[in-house]
Amino acid sequence: MSLEERLGKLQLLLGKPVSLVDPPEATESPASMEPVEQTTDSQPQDAANSGNLAHSTDASRHQRSPSELVEDRARARRHQEAFDNSAFRVGEQLGEHVHFCPLKTMVTYPERYIGKANKPLAKPFFEKILLGRVWDFFYLHDPRDSTRDPYLLVPTTQFEAFLDDINAKLGISLKIPNGPNEVRFALKFGQGGTPRPRYLRRSEDETALDIRPWPPINSGDIQRFDEASMQMKDDWLASMKLVKTGLVGKGGKGNSEKAARKKRDREQMLRDTQGYLGLRGSMSPQNVVFVCVDVEAIERPPYPISEIGLAILDTNDIRKIAPGPGGQNWWTSINCHHLRVREYSGLRNSQYVHGCPDAFDFGSSTFPRKKNVRKAIMAILEPHTSRNLVLVGHDIAQDIKYFDTLGIHLLDLKNFTRQVDTQEMCQAWQNETQGRGLGKILSQLEIPSKNLHNAGNDAYYTVCAMFGIAIEQIREHEAKLKEKHELIGTEGQ
Repeated sequence: MSLEERLGKLQLLLGKPVSLVDPPEATESPASMEPVEQTTDSQPQDAANSGNLAHSTDASRHQRSPSELVEDRARARRHQEAFDNSAFRVGEQLGEHVHFCPLKTMVTYPERYIGKANKPLAKPFFEKILLGRVWDFFYLHDPRDSTRDPYLLVPTTQFEAFLDDINAKLGISLKIPNGPNEVRFALKFGQGGTPRPRYLRRSEDETALDIRPWPPINSGDIQRFDEASMQMKDDWLASMKLVKTGLVGKGGKGNSEKAARKKRDREQMLRDTQGYLGLRGSMSPQNVVFVCVDVEAIERPPYPISEIGLAILDTNDIRKIAPGPGGQNWWTSINCHHLRVREYSGLRNSQYVHGCPDAFDFGSSTFPRKKNVRKAIMAILEPHTSRNLVLVGHDIAQDIKYFDTLGIHLLDLKNFTRQVDTQEMCQAWQNETQGRGLGKILSQLEIPSKNLHNAGNDAYYTVCAMFGIAIEQIREHEAKLKEKHELIGTEGQ
């Protein structure tokens, strides 16, 4: 692009005439801004090849050319405009003209678009991409499957500003790649009335996206997608495919092996759970205690823990009880506890979920003070630590982190045997890669529920879901075997 064209573009951005002035007297650049010497990189798709800079001469290092000044001003303007979404409310939308960059595409950028010389320098910025940096996250559901969690995106201008900041600190020239891959970083939605990303929240640290559950799909988005023309649907689905897949880095074989290993682990988790419950073959329940945990935190900073739910099942209590359909004969053997931190008991979530801390349905809530929460939880757990403990949760990794902040390291409990995640169990049962919310799983299993997002209730229903998945998978498997045998018998006649 010529200098005149750059000036014209900048004038459109600023909305006023722009003229060039002579560059200022040479001044010493900060060390962090000096170009870093790079070696030639052989990666053909490296968007950072232009950043493999040799050391400049002293004159060029101290003096900016007119075209560089234009770039500096445009970059400053872009950086300023990248962060103007703070007044948005959850669910609001930007216009059709706005470009979005999927989160998956952002985090895989170093593996695909940074060369060997610059990658070691830039990769640490991407590994801590949420730490100490402001992002405005938007979410997008697939209207063809409203049960799935949404996918995350940010305005493309914010990702460009992120690259600009890295370039300024390292003296390199990372950028969104040109050519066919450019569209992956600049997706547009809403054409022909199709769904557009909706605002989620402003993130300034690594915990800001610890959200459960995600906002549900907007019914209007489903209707607008259904009413769109076939061409608009095809275009939207092509963009959505890029949102879902992101960019696959080099070493695709390793990625597929990793996915296969995770799938095997989920299937083994399901089999182990069935074994603990005595559902496989002629086995009786094993001598274990299931301890299910659930934590609710306030949606507003500093996101304090407000509720802790625990549901405990001793397999000795169900040893002589037939499970019944979906395990419903075992439900009464679940012992539940609901702790509400007294200092936060007056707060209620309403932005992302409709909290109901007052609606514990399986006992009486207790109200320990914040300083006594750890002691109150351990008083519930310690009587069972002489037995083999199986830790249960739904998307349990986040609950484990919450317990860590309380000074309770669940995986270090005495006689801890295994952890079971009902979200992963459901993935194994349904042969899926995406996790489902607890409410969706309960509905699929036809388990009646109410007052979800109360930590005590959620812990109880998670154990019910564990029963249901374990039993239903066996029932379906046996039905398929029976059908197969009947088909073979018919063919042999």
